[in-house]
Amino acid sequence: MSHRNGSQNRDRDRDRERADPPPSADISVIIQGDIREGTAACLASVGEYLPAAEVILATYENAEPPAGFHGRLIRVADPGDQPPFTRNPRAVRSNMNRQIATTCAGLAAASRPLALKLRSDARLTSDALPRLFAEARAADPARSRLIVPSFFTRNPRGSKAKAIDEQ
Repeated sequence: MSHRNGSQNRDRDRDRERADPPPSADISVIIQGDIREGTAACLASVGEYLPAAEVILATYENAEPPAGFHGRLIRVADPGDQPPFTRNPRAVRSNMNRQIATTCAGLAAASRPLALKLRSDARLTSDALPRLFAEARAADPARSRLIVPSFFTRNPRGSKAKAIDEQ
C-alpha cells in the first residue's frame, strides 16, 4: 500500500468516527406488507429506536392497521402474485409484485431525507441504524443513499436448475 493510500484510509476512518448520526426525525420508515401478527411489534420497535421518525405503513386495500397505530397509512390495490421461483411442485407462489407495489407507494409518500424499508414482520433491535447511515455517508458521500443489509437472489429456474437443464 502506498503512503498516499494509507493516509487516505486514515482520513476516511477519522471522518467515519466523527460522522454525526442523523436524528431519527430525518428518517422515513416504510413498513411494507400485509398486516400480520408481527406488525404491532414492528411498529413498536420503530417507536422505541427511531422515536421521531416518520412512520408509513404501506399495505393493501381493506387492511386495518393494528390498534393504536399512529402514522401514515397507505393502501394499494393488490397486484396479485407471481408463479413460484422454482420448479418444485410444492413451491408457493411469489409475492414479489406485492412487495414492489407497497414499497413503491411507501417510498413515494416518504417526506424525510433518509428512508428505511422494513417488512411488516421485521423488528428493529437497536438504535444502530442512524450510525450506519452516518458511516456510509462518511465512507462515500456520493454513494450513500442506499444501504442494503442483506441481498438474496434465487435462480428462477430453481436450486437444481443445472441438473434439470442438463437432462
